Amino acid sequence: MAILQLTQRSGSPLTRSNAEGCQRALATSRKCPTLVELPHLLRVQQMPRRCVAVKAARNDKSGQSSSNDFNLAEYVEAKVEIVRHTKEFGHIIFLRLLDSKNQYLPVYIGDSESNALEMQLQHKQSARPMTHDFMKLALDTLGFRVTKVCVTSLVGNTYLARVHLSPSGRDASAREVDIDARPSDAINLAVRYNAPMYVSKQVANKMGSSAQQFAETPESHQEIQRSCRKAKQSYHDPTIVHRLNLQVAIAEERYDDACMIRDQVDKMLASDRALSLLVAMESALDDSRYEEAARCRDLFLRLTSQHKLHALEGFAEA
Repeated sequence: MAILQLTQRSGSPLTRSNAEGCQRALATSRKCPTLVELPHLLRVQQMPRRCVAVKAARNDKSGQSSSNDFNLAEYVEAKVEIVRHTKEFGHIIFLRLLDSKNQYLPVYIGDSESNALEMQLQHKQSARPMTHDFMKLALDTLGFRVTKVCVTSLVGNTYLARVHLSPSGRDASAREVDIDARPSDAINLAVRYNAPMYVSKQVANKMGSSAQQFAETPESHQEIQRSCRKAKQSYHDPTIVHRLNLQVAIAEERYDDACMIRDQVDKMLASDRALSLLVAMESALDDSRYEEAARCRDLFLRLTSQHKLHALEGFAEA
């Protein structure tokens, strides 16, 4: 039958010799499947893409659950109120719980997740896609969108969250699925899709609190300057001489030398994260951007303390 269809489409007359020749060619060719394999391949190619996607999701045992588990009566809606940087508590997302109790759910996150969320909230774009931007591009390309995210439970001191995905476009009739996620990643995706966020009422009743208890006494500009100078004294800056030579080269209009010195400084900053934070802190102080200088100082101190701890651990092992 397959040979008959092929010959009829080509418009050439079907004869017994032609049919036998086609059969031999299909059976011996390394590039073409045999007649026995053709029906199976045709069935696989004609399978709707949405069926394959949903089946794979249902067979996934790594944190997959049915979207039917979501019961709106057990959740309270939440919105990102503010992302706060604190010296004592680190980076915190405050989710405002929309249940008329005027409470917030504090979610502690890392530096990269905090920066990604703030850039999105401020409508800033990076030159290249960052992690959560890439996640959104990947979901869009695969034909899915985030419909909602939920903070489902608290295990120890860790929140658990789920991201609900729904097919878009021509696969919109397929079943919604949800996957396990960190709350910081879930919230970052939710703000990128403008999707609603929900918090389990059990979690909200246990962890909901006033944002005022996380407030810190603001540092004065003088205190920030003193602490930044102290942090700077604890670290050797190998770019100081290069930057002085750069200023001299520019003053003497030796621009080729200036470009060469500038490239050297850029390489040194790119290879040393602590050094780049130190230079950023100095630049913020020179421009009287004290809050930014304080953030750079806190990141610098945290990074250098981690380096010292790793060095001590390596010395102990030796």
